[in-house]
Amino acid sequence: MAKDCLALNITGMKEDGDTIPRPSDVKNVVVGENQSVVMVEL
Repeated sequence: MAKDCLALNITGMKEDGDTIPRPSDVKNVVVGENQSVVMVEL
């Protein structure tokens, strides 16, 4: 489900002519309590 949502978001950005940001380095992502970082293959 996350893969489908991300693909839809990026497709919409491309269609709108928006710049697709580079992926964040997982080591630089700040998370709060009860949060985690997950990788989503696209």
